[in-house]
Amino acid sequence: MVHRFGVPGSGTKLSSSLFTLANPSSRGGRQKSFLQLWDPADGTLRRSHAFNESLAALAVRDDGLFVAVGSMFTGTVSVHIAFSLQVNAFSVSKTPAYTL
Repeated sequence: MVHRFGVPGSGTKLSSSLFTLANPSSRGGRQKSFLQLWDPADGTLRRSHAFNESLAALAVRDDGLFVAVGSMFTGTVSVHIAFSLQVNAFSVSKTPAYTL
């Protein structure tokens, strides 16, 4: 499980946020993975966003406004508004964005 803490951005009443990625533990069928927003003060799940592939990377912007999620196999990256987990931007990259 991947997790990151974030400071609250605008539009939220939470004093802090905990974001987690949850991938299925078995490979049977078309199981979903989830980006989850938790309230660490009381341990409740506030929001969840489902994906059709395994997730590998999670980043929270310093000001807490956006969360980025990267997939494990296709290289898909999605950027979400942190307090609602609504998709803000989406891109797919099969080649590195940099060269050495």
